[in-house]
Amino acid sequence: LAEAMIITDPGGTITYVNPAFEKITGYSPEEALGKNPRILKSGQNPPERYKEIWDILLQGKIWRGPVINKRKDGSFYHAELTISPIWNDTGRILSYVAVQHEITRELELEEQARLATEEYKVLHAVAKALHKIDSLKGMLNHAMEAITRFNELKVEYKAGIFLADNDKKVLNLFTTIGEFSDEFMEKDKVVPFGDCLCGRAAESGEMLVSNSCFSDDRHTRLFADMTAHGHYIVPLKSREKLIGILFLYTDEDPPWYERSQEILLSIGDLIADAIEHKRMEEQIKSQ
Repeated sequence: LAEAMIITDPGGTITYVNPAFEKITGYSPEEALGKNPRILKSGQNPPERYKEIWDILLQGKIWRGPVINKRKDGSFYHAELTISPIWNDTGRILSYVAVQHEITRELELEEQARLATEEYKVLHAVAKALHKIDSLKGMLNHAMEAITRFNELKVEYKAGIFLADNDKKVLNLFTTIGEFSDEFMEKDKVVPFGDCLCGRAAESGEMLVSNSCFSDDRHTRLFADMTAHGHYIVPLKSREKLIGILFLYTDEDPPWYERSQEILLSIGDLIADAIEHKRMEEQIKSQ
């Protein structure tokens, strides 16, 4: 995309914009001329940024840096901005020229690459934990710890795994990390399929996301000392067979990670296969 150019008089009134300005900002020249560049103000930049800009410009120097601006339609865009004062031979500033190079797409690509790297790291960490020579409980605890360190999910250090008894149609609480109340540990030892969030995920085989334990009608098990929280509820399936349920705690109404379903279902498959493999190992040893 071409660079948007704005020229203002010494008081900051726009006197010229180039065609690229309209393409980037959505404002036509007629809408921009006579206005102040504040029409692009997004509220997303630190207040001290503007003081810094004017301190430098009033010294007759050029300012360069990143900014977040707002288009006419209300959407935000990232830009590399260069503002240059134009002065005459006597040192009097005649005008300011601002050139914006939009970098929104470049930043999006960088963020996608960063997230892909973080996703690979958590999948690798979980797979590594599941291949530890350890007890089943220790192995699963290591895996849950790796998941809670994946920052994009915004989960608490509080998680657990139920193992499924498909004949009796119940979930048996097998292991947890983090702090749980005695009431929870006692009352959630066994959860029937279809009951509360974990039982529903066991029955449907589908991952569930819950914003709040208090506003979600599916969250039917409430405890005396319960505080507001959300959940990721992940079915653990190996070759379509339900092995168990992984439950993760979040803050109430968290900023849900848009790729959480793909990542957590992949992790769920890894955990389920590891449980089945461990069970087969133990069966062989016992024989």
